[in-house]
Formats: sequence, structure tokens, C-alpha cells
Amino acid sequence: MNVFWRMSQTIRSPIDRVCQTAVQLDEFPTWSPRNPWAKKLTDGEIGEGTRFEMGIKGFGKITNELREFERNKRVMVAPLTNMLEGGHRWLFTDLGNGETRLTMSSSWTRRESSN
Repeated sequence: MNVFWRMSQTIRSPIDRVCQTAVQLDEFPTWSPRNPWAKKLTDGEIGEGTRFEMGIKGFGKITNELREFERNKRVMVAPLTNMLEGGHRWLFTDLGNGETRLTMSSSWTRRESSN
């Protein structure tokens, strides 16, 4: 899978708060102008396999699934599409003193046609 971009930033907030904010995709519209709406599709606690539907400016309605989920460590937000496989991977590192490093990357491969 090709990594198209990678970036890292330090956030002055504890790792549990940063991770919880990142995986609550249904709350993205409260802070992200790129997401006018979102909703959680699966019941229960957020974790591996949780699905969300969201509007993304420039793309429209997208269903995302959380994969590689390890609370306060990592998660991949994987759009469920017929054309691409991959997604956005977020790695969380506790820096101590209430700070968290969030490393984000985007990796994609084209799905082979089933025709």
C-alpha cells in the first residue's frame, strides 16, 4: 500500500482525550468545516468495526469503518468504497505532561475490478 502523506503534531491534551475525539467521527461536524454532517451506524461502544456515515465536502456521502483499533494507540479510518482500499491511519503517543503526539498517514491502493 502506498503512503501518500504523513504528518505528525503535538497536541496539548492527554492521550485518552485525543484518541476519543479522533474516533468519534459522528462529532466531526462540531469542529471540522469539511464535514457538514455525520452519524454513527453501529450500536455500542466505539471500537474495531464501528461504522459511521458522513458528508465530506468534495466527496459527498461516505461510509467509514474503524480498523486496526487499539484504544489510545492506533486506528485506521477506512472508507468503504469499491474503487480504493486503505485509509487514514492515526498513531497516538503519550508524551507525558498531558501531551500527545498524533501521527497521521494516508495509504491507498486501487482495488482490482471483479469484472
